[in-house]
Amino acid sequence: MSLPSNEPSAAAAIARSKLARLGRISQLAYVPDDFERSLRHWTEVMGAGPFLRIDHVKTTDGMYRGHPADIDFAAAVGFWGDMQIELIRQHSDVPSIYRDWKNAPDGDRLHHTCLTVDDLAQASEAARLGGLSIVQGGTLVGGTRFVYADLGDGAPAQYLEIAQVAQATREMMGWLLAASRDWDGRDPIRTPGA
Repeated sequence: MSLPSNEPSAAAAIARSKLARLGRISQLAYVPDDFERSLRHWTEVMGAGPFLRIDHVKTTDGMYRGHPADIDFAAAVGFWGDMQIELIRQHSDVPSIYRDWKNAPDGDRLHHTCLTVDDLAQASEAARLGGLSIVQGGTLVGGTRFVYADLGDGAPAQYLEIAQVAQATREMMGWLLAASRDWDGRDPIRTPGA
């Protein structure tokens, strides 16, 4: 059975099906009400880690729903098997999908999954063609570029992060993944330069 190509909903469905082929799902991310408790849960209960914690991550060229928005937030990243887990806590009251999440009644559920891609512009366009709306984006120190697409109501996560990861960040995540494979539970939270 073929779908009619002139129907917007059919074209959007085809474009959405192609999102899975743009890159690999590399991360599950949360914006927990209690950042410290969530870190303890992931390291002590789930056995994920060690986590690399950066207390001030800042975006440049930030955008939120069409308006400039450079955000200052804390992030902790670790591995649970081969899956990267990210915890986020925004420091400022700058409008963002992280701040909006804190005001949601079910804020401790999965916030976003991350799709790592080689071409952010191409993947962003595929998301738009698939009917998704890009609501936030920016660049991290080191050059990683990203956007967030709103997945809409009923999705297991509210957002899909699409990221073109800079080489230095890829290397750091490779180191963290290797560290997780031999991790004995000691020093569960690490900071850069410590």
